[in-house]
Amino acid sequence: VKKAGQAAEGFVFPQVYFDCESTDPDTCSFVDKYRKRYQEDPDTFAAHAYDAVRVVAAAMNQTPVINSSALTGELARIAYKGVTGNIQFDQNGDVVRAPSLFAVLGGEIVPFEKFKEARLGQEIFKQ
Repeated sequence: VKKAGQAAEGFVFPQVYFDCESTDPDTCSFVDKYRKRYQEDPDTFAAHAYDAVRVVAAAMNQTPVINSSALTGELARIAYKGVTGNIQFDQNGDVVRAPSLFAVLGGEIVPFEKFKEARLGQEIFKQ
């Protein structure tokens, strides 16, 4: 967004979401530990990487034999509560989760709903 400047304004895109301000105890613990280690807030990628490692480790702990088909089968059965929310997988090992919509508004990335409200407000005040 910083590099694109004004050209990014109004850009709408899907993205998996991570709420750094969540009050969930597990998420708060992750955020606190991350901040202490890196002196910055974790981004979406850090949070999802953390969950990915932990959910695979949980599946490995439930599987007597560790190979791709055993892990895929275990991942299909597992329901994991991670720092990014609830994580489930389908029979192919793909995550079952819809991305959220975001947009660039005033040089900031905001949830699409906030963008829609701002656009609607602009249209009302134009008239």
